[in-house]
Amino acid sequence: MLISINDLEYEEGKVKYEDERLERLREKISPKKTAPFYVEITKGSLTDADILVSSKENLLDLLIPDIEKAEKRILNTRDEEEKNLMHKLLGILEEETPLSQKDWPDSEMKKLRALGMISLKPVLLVDKGTPVQDFLRLAMQASKTIFFYTAGPKEVHAWDMKEGATAVECAGKIHSDLEKGFVRADVVSFDEFMECHNMSEAKSKGIARVVEKDFIISDGDVIEIRSSL
Repeated sequence: MLISINDLEYEEGKVKYEDERLERLREKISPKKTAPFYVEITKGSLTDADILVSSKENLLDLLIPDIEKAEKRILNTRDEEEKNLMHKLLGILEEETPLSQKDWPDSEMKKLRALGMISLKPVLLVDKGTPVQDFLRLAMQASKTIFFYTAGPKEVHAWDMKEGATAVECAGKIHSDLEKGFVRADVVSFDEFMECHNMSEAKSKGIARVVEKDFIISDGDVIEIRSSL
């Protein structure tokens, strides 16, 4: 995940996300390898970033590129419908409201994405001086990111996905072959998994749910993919 910071004094580069659940899984299983989740913090790359972060005082600086695009489209387009949409945008942006905080009809959202409006991305406002891990947790919430886990003697791994991700999508996150050959997935909530010795015990006790590809994975789920490949 790439996080673009506007005017905040966080060190740029890769930062490990401090994940209490991952640490508890590591202590429980003692795997050969542990793979935590990392984020990358940058002061540039607005167009490439997954989430934009700014202090409350300087949010307008983050919105200026969208304001300039909207003003330019008003001058250049002959489409009255598009002009009206751009005026609507300016009213929102000039109130220092990111576009992602408004609900847009699909038709309008398609136009806004085509124009590359930056603040359609999740925008997080934080106080200057917020500790980096607190800031990262807030960023995960703002971007609607969840974590699921794979946990075995070889490796305990934290995986990030968007809220609403399906079992087959999570399989693809782990490896494309698992998505292609997806048959079923065994899913256990984190708390229930911690009450078992391992996934095999969770299965034998009937705690693990056997789910189809469209099953929605919840934050904290521990999963094991059954694949034909």
